[in-house]
Amino acid sequence: MELSQSAGQPNRHKVIEIAFSARYEELCANWGATLLPEGYGAAAQFVGRIGKKLKLDAGSTLPLLLAQDAFPVSGWLFSPYNCFHNLRSIVLGETLCTQICPPPPPLEPTYFRKLSRSERIYTLCERYTCPLNIAATGEIAFAEELLTELMVHDRRGFEKKCFASLDHDELFLKLNLIALVTFRLRSLRFMDAMNYFYEFLPSRWSPAGKNAWLLPSWMCLYASLLANWSQE
Repeated sequence: MELSQSAGQPNRHKVIEIAFSARYEELCANWGATLLPEGYGAAAQFVGRIGKKLKLDAGSTLPLLLAQDAFPVSGWLFSPYNCFHNLRSIVLGETLCTQICPPPPPLEPTYFRKLSRSERIYTLCERYTCPLNIAATGEIAFAEELLTELMVHDRRGFEKKCFASLDHDELFLKLNLIALVTFRLRSLRFMDAMNYFYEFLPSRWSPAGKNAWLLPSWMCLYASLLANWSQE
């Protein structure tokens, strides 16, 4: 469902709205009832709450988790909690403990590409202790780098079904961050990346990383975007 190429078609907004609504219902039907919290260890309670969010209830849909004004523009959000704690809070719709501070120096894509797997995850988590900062104005260039990685290197692994060759923690952390950028930018290019990985994801598949909960976390963010795309 790559929709950014349909920009010149008549009534494209309605077409996109209908497609996303259908995808939302499909996602909830496929994942809402099949997420098994007991398979996620210490994150079982968190995953169980996501499962409840994704179960379709008559006449209700998953609310928009983040408005565009939730993101920093020129500043930076400092949080005393770590990246994963804050990401789980965002997904559950909880209020973050943050304060505005000056942004750090830019993270250069060339530097990031040279890091090992463990260093890349550490760098992302340390920089984005408050994950909303990925959508700050000064971070969009780096967000584009993550998008390119997903749609070139990571996409190649998915197309060849070489899931074991990918670092699942890094992959789904990047997808969570890209989802947050999409809440602010409302960009179909970023949304297309999530559409792609959703379509290639094996049904009822569980990642092999230490933080397998990043998959249902991303599913919840993606579902919220699908359900509320037409509202802004």
